Amino acid sequence: MKNSVVIFCLILASCLMGYVRDLLLAWRYGTSWIADSFFVALLLPSFFGNLLGAALKDAVVPYLQASRFRGVEFLHRRIKQIQLAVWSGGIGVAVIIALGAPLWLALLAPGWDGEKVQEFMWVFQLSSALILVQTVLYFQTAIFNVNGYFILPMTRTVWLNVGAILALLYTETNMGIIIASMLAGEAFLLCVMQYKLKRSFLIEHSVPSSNELLSPKQPTFSGLLVPFLLVAALQQVCIVVERILGTYMVEGSITQLSYAFRIVTIPLTLFSFSILALLYPRLSLIWLERASDRFSQILHHAVSVTLFFLVPASVVLCMAAYEITVFLLQRGAFGPEQVQMTSSLLAVYGMGLPAMGLALLAGRALVAIHKGWVFAGITALCSLFIVCFDLSVYQEYGPMGLAIGNVVGISLQAFLSLLPIVLSVPTFKPWVSILRWAGASLLVYYALSFVTPIDGWMNLLLIGVMAFVACLVLVFALGERHIFELKMWRTVLGQHRKE
Repeated sequence: MKNSVVIFCLILASCLMGYVRDLLLAWRYGTSWIADSFFVALLLPSFFGNLLGAALKDAVVPYLQASRFRGVEFLHRRIKQIQLAVWSGGIGVAVIIALGAPLWLALLAPGWDGEKVQEFMWVFQLSSALILVQTVLYFQTAIFNVNGYFILPMTRTVWLNVGAILALLYTETNMGIIIASMLAGEAFLLCVMQYKLKRSFLIEHSVPSSNELLSPKQPTFSGLLVPFLLVAALQQVCIVVERILGTYMVEGSITQLSYAFRIVTIPLTLFSFSILALLYPRLSLIWLERASDRFSQILHHAVSVTLFFLVPASVVLCMAAYEITVFLLQRGAFGPEQVQMTSSLLAVYGMGLPAMGLALLAGRALVAIHKGWVFAGITALCSLFIVCFDLSVYQEYGPMGLAIGNVVGISLQAFLSLLPIVLSVPTFKPWVSILRWAGASLLVYYALSFVTPIDGWMNLLLIGVMAFVACLVLVFALGERHIFELKMWRTVLGQHRKE
């Protein structure tokens, strides 16, 4: 439990620094082309970071859990082989992006004129180095996580945002310095983690003593990695399409979408990196041990915890979107006009926050029960829906249409991802909890709409507390009692090694 608190504090610190970074960016550049260029510079590092990095991490965790059953020598040999492939792949992709920068920019920013592209070229090339660093960091994180080490890997975004903040404080319009500072922060962490891994692989030698615990069909690495790669690629394609369409819209559209989505994902990030990161390795191991009843219990509790974190946050984001945007961003070049549009997008994204969390949880659960290809197929279907929706509405509805398409698509993905889990684990029944939280959120939103308009950060905080308490009271009245039991939280969080 102590580690869980430390991890939560680290993620909270990272979110706070991410907010400070965006605040400084908005203060200096508002929603100008320079601000847009920052998000375009991070587009491919984010794309390949999720494709080569996050997907790799999510595949490595269950694979190494299964490999522990086959002995220490086999485990360490596979780690070395994967590590070599990770470094080679990261370097290769970074070089291809840097050398092909003119082509990539023609694809990613077709609405920019030649002068803007030339000015931005070297910054884009520099950002390609982030692909290598982030890919290796995600792989290192997987090795740490398998053995119950979570704290050090959680500092990745802290170092990333510290670099950006320092650069934004001391540079005017040189976006290259900002990217270089972010790269330096992550490179430092990579060296620290690589040093620790060189001393020890951190994989415990103990394995379950009975062969009866072995799954009849252990997953292959490619069988785990390929679905995750497809899922990550499809999700990033949706973002890339959104950014490309944004270059045809009013200047600043990309920045407005990015700010709104980032604010919404602050609670999602807290949940993902604190609860889900701790839970995922355990789900994989429990399924390998054929403990289906225990798997169902933990997964049901995980659904409740997901809604506990994200439903009240969704209510506040929807009803106080304008005030939140004013409080977080309205400074310097970011004025009332920018606030108005960004807050509208924030309210739309806010409605989809619980679905985003459920989609993340259900996707990891599908991989844990060896249904990665089902996960990939559902993501492909929903991503296709989002892209088609965006292409059909962007000219008439602009950024608002893109935000609506994202929320509808991710809600569809969450629902479809839960269905095969329910079919595979008959004792898992999440629908009652989901309906209780949905009903509670609608009642709270309606009740708080009669409250005096929000004015100042103290009232904003008060509204947040009221929404959270009201949601808890209502779900308790509707029968969601286990969320208040300490035993349930211990079951979800588990016990982890000190670092």
